[in-house]
Formats: sequence, structure tokens, C-alpha cells
Amino acid sequence: MIRIENDDRELKQALDRLSARLAKMTQVMHRIAQVMDEGTRQHFAQERGPDGQSWQPLADCRALHPSGLICPQFHLRCDQRSLNGF
Repeated sequence: MIRIENDDRELKQALDRLSARLAKMTQVMHRIAQVMDEGTRQHFAQERGPDGQSWQPLADCRALHPSGLICPQFHLRCDQRSLNGF
């Protein structure tokens, strides 16, 4: 009979250390997301792209509808069948 023994204590300890480090990354990732969100909002407020270039002027939407909207009402319909692709 062949008997194989494996002492994986060191591997388990290394994985535990890695897991602890990754858990600490959650706060870092939240901060990165916050900075990106703030930057995007600032770009929209200033109407500039990430490269600092101004956006092209908006088209005159009133030609599409007197209210200035593309359509006066917009209804989003979402059900389980439409979500099956996601």
C-alpha cells in the first residue's frame, strides 16, 4: 500500500496572509472608485473629456421635438425575460 502525506501548513498560512491583505484592499478599491466617480462628475459639470478638451456643442434638440426632448415621454420596461441575457 502506498501512503502519501502532505504537510500544507505553510501553504495555508501563506493563503491566510494573502486573504488578510486582500480584505484590506476593499477600502482602497472603494477610494479608487470614489475618485473615478468624482472625476467623471466633474468632467460632466465642466463639459470636458478626461483629456481636458471641451465637448462639441450639443445639437439643437428642439428640431426633434418642441419640448427640447427627443421624445416627450420615456418608459423603461424591464422584466425577467429581458434580463436573461445578462
